[in-house]
Amino acid sequence: MASEAVYSHRDPMLKKRDDFEDILEERRNSSDLRYALKCYTPVLYKGLTPCKVSELKQMVLQSDQLGYVITQVSKEKGMTTDEVTGEAAAILEEMAQRLQLSTVRFFAFTLSKVFKTLFRSICVNEEGLQRLQQAIHNHPVVLLPSHRSLLNIVMDPFLKGEVFDISLVPVSISYERTLEEALYARELLGVPKPKESTSGLFKARKILSEDYGSIHVYFGQPVSVRSLAESRVNRSQFNLIPRHIPTRPSEEILSFVNDSAYRLVRAQEENMVLKPWVLLAFVLLQKQATEDKPGTALDELTEQAVWLRDLSRHYGAFLHWPGTVRSLKLMDGAEETTDREEWVEMTEIYNSFSFLRNMFSNEFILCPGATVQDFEEACYLLVKTGALQINQQEVLITERGHRTLAFLTSVLDPFLQGYQVREMHTQGEEQGTLKLNKVMLNSLEDTLGKK
Repeated sequence: MASEAVYSHRDPMLKKRDDFEDILEERRNSSDLRYALKCYTPVLYKGLTPCKVSELKQMVLQSDQLGYVITQVSKEKGMTTDEVTGEAAAILEEMAQRLQLSTVRFFAFTLSKVFKTLFRSICVNEEGLQRLQQAIHNHPVVLLPSHRSLLNIVMDPFLKGEVFDISLVPVSISYERTLEEALYARELLGVPKPKESTSGLFKARKILSEDYGSIHVYFGQPVSVRSLAESRVNRSQFNLIPRHIPTRPSEEILSFVNDSAYRLVRAQEENMVLKPWVLLAFVLLQKQATEDKPGTALDELTEQAVWLRDLSRHYGAFLHWPGTVRSLKLMDGAEETTDREEWVEMTEIYNSFSFLRNMFSNEFILCPGATVQDFEEACYLLVKTGALQINQQEVLITERGHRTLAFLTSVLDPFLQGYQVREMHTQGEEQGTLKLNKVMLNSLEDTLGKK
């Protein structure tokens, strides 16, 4: 099923992203049973020797690493090594896969039926899958989905010289709706998350009557850990102690892993797909946070969503916008300015930006030490879209830039309100130390011409 993709033109050197293909289209036009029973020939890493599950378990139980941990635990808890080994074997039995192809075929048939009911399409970049298959032949591959990925453990075999290289593949998964949307809402209210189980999955049959839109899965370019570590990490330090003894990573290793993690998260973010429903929800949330009157006229909502679509595209977002949609061309035309605004000092804006960036470092994924880089990129994008003019060390808001800047600054309002409520609760009074933060936000809003 073809769909129109709007690509970013922020940078002429930016490479066009891969096209998507709907993998559910074939499932809708062919037999699910035949699909589940087809021959299964997985691609193997060239240095891998297949072995039985029982042999693999024995290799783990007899490894020096696990033996060292068993000895340490037995000393700490006053247990015999046989008792601890028994516990380890039980945990391994629960964790280990059993390579039961019948189970794989059952889920292939069942999930195919479920996915065709729940989703309109599941779009995957086939070029990314081809790159993934090629990478598996050369080195061990680790998929890093945009949900959650523990990276230090992934890199450990390379850092200790157990493998020549590891390929990290960032995977960006974008939804229109998530199956756990009600669960997430309850978690935000403090309700504990229920334990996940297969039986619980089948009990939730009522979700089959819902429409969850489409999913986009983008497999990014494989990233070589060896290339990332070049001139950054001295692996000889791991030769000084036996490899089976757990050690705390050095500051050098922690810094390297941290920087690599931010780089991979950025790759995941760049390949996330924005869809009409996401933009509509964003507009509605912003209006609810900034306006007192309930409801929005459909024409007004549509106009704002299309405006935000064009703005997002110019800022480098990856958009999925099916069909033909009227473009307002808000980014085209002659540059307009206004005499009502005064030139503002760049230093003043940077100080406000730096303050808010530090304050929100736990709310957003912001790379430490990249304040100047982020500020320069933000200025570049605002100038590129005609929202700002910059003359040496001064900044001017253009006439058409007011709407853009008012919208962007209002994005922070819910976060600041949350901080303020928490501070009021903590301090037990209406005015707390967060008053300074509010003053700084007001200063930034004045600077950007919101008021």
